[in-house]
Amino acid sequence: MSKSNLVKYGQTINLNLGCLGMGLMTSVIGATLLDLTEVYDSRVELASHVITARGIGALMGSLFGGMLLDKFNTQILITTAMLIASITILLVPVCPTLPVAYVVTLIYGLTVGIFDTGANIWIINLWGKNNGPMLQIYHFAFGLGGLVSPLVAEPFLSVHHAEDPEMMDFPSPSPIGVPDSPSWNETEVVEAVLSRSRIDIPYAMIACIHFLLFVSMCVMYRIDPSDSKPPPELLGNEVTASKPKRYTLLMCLSFYLLVYVALESSLGQMLATFAVKSKLHFTKSQASYLSSLFWTFFTMSRVLSALWAMVSTPKSMMLVEHAMTIVALGTFLWFGETNATMVWICAAMVGVGAAGMFATAITWTVEFMPLSNKMMSISTVFSGSGGTAPPFIVGKFIDKCPMSLIYACSSLAVILTFFMCIMWKITSTMTPRKSMLMDSTELKEAANGPCEKGDDASIAAV
Repeated sequence: MSKSNLVKYGQTINLNLGCLGMGLMTSVIGATLLDLTEVYDSRVELASHVITARGIGALMGSLFGGMLLDKFNTQILITTAMLIASITILLVPVCPTLPVAYVVTLIYGLTVGIFDTGANIWIINLWGKNNGPMLQIYHFAFGLGGLVSPLVAEPFLSVHHAEDPEMMDFPSPSPIGVPDSPSWNETEVVEAVLSRSRIDIPYAMIACIHFLLFVSMCVMYRIDPSDSKPPPELLGNEVTASKPKRYTLLMCLSFYLLVYVALESSLGQMLATFAVKSKLHFTKSQASYLSSLFWTFFTMSRVLSALWAMVSTPKSMMLVEHAMTIVALGTFLWFGETNATMVWICAAMVGVGAAGMFATAITWTVEFMPLSNKMMSISTVFSGSGGTAPPFIVGKFIDKCPMSLIYACSSLAVILTFFMCIMWKITSTMTPRKSMLMDSTELKEAANGPCEKGDDASIAAV
């Protein structure tokens, strides 16, 4: 393997591991949300704003990240972001107060915004016309993190939540770890059980993963410190549609990602809380496994999406993905609080349907127009805004109406399909970019060699 290939695959692996870390952190917040309410002696509505703080931070990181990434070396910025992320993740469950946890999570969100903006464009620049499967694998890593995180967190959760029905009729024998002594009254027993949350351990594990990734990125930078952005002569030359049409497509992509992330975040982070508080009264362990089931199918479907992207078009993939998601959520509406088995099945079905949408939408867009870091930052700002949605569209209502989660997700799926139809209409009048039909080596040869006037060889890389 040549040095160039070593760098190419090494950088891609690091970016995938970074996305894995984002998935771990996103999912662990949802899996430990009830424990965070206990750690900070708060309510679900208030503790869920940890998600809001992360989303606001990601939005700010995306807003400024595009400008920074276009101006400075992408490797240096993303490597630094990993170091900061490792520190903030470690602090989330051990802050002195909940407001301090908000601030720490907001800083973590800044690193997420910078990383996600730069990583998507970095992969597109590395792989050119083969970016579809590579983006699917990149986002598969996020799903893998979401899958593993609840399983890692589950052994460290407290046994019960204060509002669990089981706590209202606590058995007389003392629970494991609580002395069987007459001096222990029921209140003290309950407090002892609730105080057993050890969620600082899974957060520390995730922080260590980010720090190791920081070290790995430093090694890759030592091998090749060059920037990931293509040469200026390859940028901005390939235009196949008018500026209004291109920017309309960009805004459609941005709104699409906003709604998608709101859907994914709401279901992925609130599903465990829904299961505990619904009429089916899942235990916290069962709810954690339900969340893990969703992430399992979500993750494995992204592997299939990467293979599917090799033989299919983004338009065809989007149509099938949306149809399956709407059917799954419609079924969830019908059985959400009456049939536990169907809850498990519907959670898996939504995971399958929604898995590939994010990467497919980006691949669909770059097929018709180039995306710079600044342009991608616009879409990432919107998707980051979607990450702030769960506490507002679900968190305020899930205590009294657990089905509000399914109502919200179903509505978001319909809105998502609406934006897909608009994108379908716009791209039907656009011509695919030639750089999506050529290898990166051909583009480099075209840029370095003499070009005749009007020669198509000077088209831009992504």
